[in-house]
Amino acid sequence: MAEIFVLDTKGLNTEDESVKKLITDERRKRTEKYLRESDRRTSYGVELLLDFAMLHRSAFPLNIIKDERGKPRLRDGGLHFSFSHSGDFALCAVSECEVGADIEQKRELSDSMCRRILSAEDSCGVIHSWSGKEAYLKLCGCGLFGGTSLLSLSIHDGFVFKNGEKAAHIFQTDFCDTVISLCTYEKNSVTVREMTVTEVLKNIMRP
Repeated sequence: MAEIFVLDTKGLNTEDESVKKLITDERRKRTEKYLRESDRRTSYGVELLLDFAMLHRSAFPLNIIKDERGKPRLRDGGLHFSFSHSGDFALCAVSECEVGADIEQKRELSDSMCRRILSAEDSCGVIHSWSGKEAYLKLCGCGLFGGTSLLSLSIHDGFVFKNGEKAAHIFQTDFCDTVISLCTYEKNSVTVREMTVTEVLKNIMRP
């Protein structure tokens, strides 16, 4: 089973010292470089959601490393996770199997951008296609390297296809003004849980 936790971060105060204590040094340093407050909030938000999700699964404390592809994972294995954020929303997906998750805010894209995203075989709209393909790239940890481009992928009938071959299962849903996508190699049941800042902080605050 895969769980997707989504957080509207508008109520999150990134200057609150009690919140900063919950964030790893690496993320704090990275977040300080962001110019927009919304980016700082969502960057904090994904890590707070991971804390909550792992506590929910009794897999705390965290020991996160990056594999040879740069994909974050738990050193001790077991649970897998994937981050994403867009607009004011942060997202974290957790599962016993490998996952890749993405959230994209619905918006108008330029014609050139659409041509870079949509392949002839896609059966969904451009934002759904973009989100689904980003989720797949996070699943395999390959990014846009090694010959994997968005146009080599297509989405239809509940699958992501790579160069015409089935590559992964995909779950998609509309959420507020966003599209959420989750990719797995195995067929999986998926739940989406909307969280509040108060709820997340109340559960993960440590004395």
